[in-house]
Amino acid sequence: MNSPMVVLPQLFNHISTVSTAGTASTLSREEHIMARCIAEAYKYRGTVSPNPCVGAAVVVDGKVIALEAHQRCGGLHAERLAIGSALNRLAETTDATNTTDATNTTDATNITDATNTTLPAGGELFITLEPCSTHGRTPPCTHIILSSGIKRVYVAILDPNPLHSGRGIELLRNHGIHVTVGVMAESATTLLAPFAKGIATQTPYIFAKIAQTLDGYTADSFGTSKWITGLPAREHVHALRHGADAILTGIGSILADDSILDTRLHTTTTPNQHRNPSVIIADTHCRTPLSSRVVQRYASQRDGSGNGDGTDMLYILTGEPQNAPQVQKLNNLSSRIAVITVDTKADTHTPRLNLLHMLQTIHKLGFNNVMLEAGATLTSAMLHENHIDAIHMFIAPKLIFGGTNALQIPQPPQSPQSPQSPQPPQGITLGNATTLQLKHSRQIGDDTLLEFNVFRT
Repeated sequence: MNSPMVVLPQLFNHISTVSTAGTASTLSREEHIMARCIAEAYKYRGTVSPNPCVGAAVVVDGKVIALEAHQRCGGLHAERLAIGSALNRLAETTDATNTTDATNTTDATNITDATNTTLPAGGELFITLEPCSTHGRTPPCTHIILSSGIKRVYVAILDPNPLHSGRGIELLRNHGIHVTVGVMAESATTLLAPFAKGIATQTPYIFAKIAQTLDGYTADSFGTSKWITGLPAREHVHALRHGADAILTGIGSILADDSILDTRLHTTTTPNQHRNPSVIIADTHCRTPLSSRVVQRYASQRDGSGNGDGTDMLYILTGEPQNAPQVQKLNNLSSRIAVITVDTKADTHTPRLNLLHMLQTIHKLGFNNVMLEAGATLTSAMLHENHIDAIHMFIAPKLIFGGTNALQIPQPPQSPQSPQSPQPPQGITLGNATTLQLKHSRQIGDDTLLEFNVFRT
């Protein structure tokens, strides 16, 4: 068995039915197999960065006999896992023609690189990303493909790194392997968007979560925001957290809500492995209280014990120098808490973090896919400086007519007797408003989830 992962079924099941060609009923054989590779790769989001999420399948005699994905940074790549799994599986049977279609049948830690054994004639490899041809943490995957006896390879997209793009394909073709590129390219591009953005910009892919009422409020006039959405939607948010490398929030949210920002899932596939993403707090003046729940969670887990797999960290990004008293207190609490100084810039005479330098710092920490769960100030600034790539907007069937809007810099609370409609930040007009591209919509409990890409001009 592969390492178990927590997965909300509704979060991933639709992946295998999405294609440039249409629904699952219209998929070709190649698209259907590649869709399975993409769905498998999605399960390991949050554990592979800074590497890409990659899935692979080996097909023999028309049957998928191995379906694997890259599971952790430094571990075996997906195609090496799939080929090793296929060779091991075939070695266990005397009649390969009776092999049943299997998924995740081999423990990845026990797969041997059987370079002296080849797959039967006609073996095929499906891979969501161009195989690597250079030696990194692991040997180049083109090597095991060439030695495996595979004669046909299907690739979803080329490597987005211009230094490597096309090299693996050329190498395989030069050795007589037939390579088809572009199978399920659109879905694979979505899967690999965080990795591609990191390569291109040295900043992470940012997807923002917003929960609001039907009239656009994220809190009432008293500042209360729990609970806007119902339990199924909140469960889905925890699944989104589980798939992120890190959660980014602002000091305002920590002070207002004292959020613990962990992952709590109840609807899961089995077997179950719990993990928490790292937490990043944007805190210009290092006001994060030592008594806050998120700080205490990490301070109490010095040895990696407690809920989660023990690899997550709490990072506080601040404009204060490292010798500031509060910085030193937080740094001394636990090896799992790190306060990092980043650049600041003046905003209406008030210093705030330089968002570009903050995101570059987050990327250097090894995070490609970051979930933004913040209040109006940070979310609005990130959006208007063009740092947000996607938005998951949960809309509850509730009306407030007076409260705090998601993307509006907060104003003094209005009296319940004199409610105020949401007002846009100064300088934002219909002409320069951010344009969103709707990718998916679905009903989750009583709430509606709209998934948008942020349109880039």
